[in-house]
Amino acid sequence: MQQLSAKIPQNQIFVQVKAVQSMKQNKIGIQGAKYISNAIKHFRRAIQLDIDLNDNNIKEEGAQYIADALQNCQNITTFNLSLRNNKIGAESIKNIANSLEMFKKLSQLHLDLFGNQINIDGTPYIARALYYCNNINHLSIDLGQNNIKDEGANIIASGLEKCENLSYLKIALKRNYISSEGAKNISNALKRCNKITGLNIDFGVNKISAEGVKNIANSLTKCKNITLLKLDFYENKIISEGIFSITKALEKCQKISKLNISFGYIQIGDEGVYYISRAFEKCQNITQLNLDFRSNEIQDEGAQSISATLEKGQNITELYLNLEQNKISMKGINNLIMALERSQNIIKLYFYLKQNSYIFITFKLYLINNQRYEDDKHVSICFK
Repeated sequence: MQQLSAKIPQNQIFVQVKAVQSMKQNKIGIQGAKYISNAIKHFRRAIQLDIDLNDNNIKEEGAQYIADALQNCQNITTFNLSLRNNKIGAESIKNIANSLEMFKKLSQLHLDLFGNQINIDGTPYIARALYYCNNINHLSIDLGQNNIKDEGANIIASGLEKCENLSYLKIALKRNYISSEGAKNISNALKRCNKITGLNIDFGVNKISAEGVKNIANSLTKCKNITLLKLDFYENKIISEGIFSITKALEKCQKISKLNISFGYIQIGDEGVYYISRAFEKCQNITQLNLDFRSNEIQDEGAQSISATLEKGQNITELYLNLEQNKISMKGINNLIMALERSQNIIKLYFYLKQNSYIFITFKLYLINNQRYEDDKHVSICFK
């Protein structure tokens, strides 16, 4: 590791450089972070910098070394920093944010800070950095599992409001004890980002109710240019009422070509599936569709709604459909399979139906030139 910093020529001009690539899961600690930071200090003219130290153990002191080194890289336009699961807290975020404020040319920012100890105290520093980096058009922030709660989500939202030039946004706040109040403030920030064409919202495993989802849905109606949309409300409390709000928003986002919805473990039932299916009828530009409806009390009626949607979605070429742990009988499964057989344009299909009325089935099919090919490694059908 020490050799890394020793080999960097101090006067070399870098047009594009990845200073540290894929150093995750290497048991790098504080001293290793110091060596890496010494190398980064030489990248004064770099315009792209990728640092991937996921799943190491650099802690607060190691993050401080990285932050200090970043102050030498003020020409950066694209910055990817991945520090998930490194036991860093608010003080580290403060130092990193101070460095980010100096990146006046920054247009693309990716921060992966999942699984640390940022808490509410660290969120004002992130918000402040976003305030100063207001030329960003591509932003990805993952603060999952950091215990930021509603207060932290509200603070992050205040920073997002200043990012009015965004064309792509990923905001991941999984496992943060966020309720509808936090979702409301994030949604208010999204309303200002009306140039967005790609949006990824991950609120999985929180405490968001139908009211919170309604607020997110209202913000989606302001983003009419979206072509890529991913919504993850896995294991929340949004029920069918929240689903109805989302579907009304989807009906107005008719330019969507790639749609990914993860609504597992929220008990939407046949009614919720019906609402979503009805929305797809107006989204005829979808080519890639990902639906995760695991454990939702879906029965044959819901399966029929999905089947009808698939038959009408003739532009779909890639489909991921997960209906595991529902209550679909053989009748519903047959309807789904017949609908898939009529979907002549699908070239890649992932279809999961495990634990449905005593039927266990998981298979992956590739449909190439209208011919079905089964990969034995991914096919297992058994009956109980």
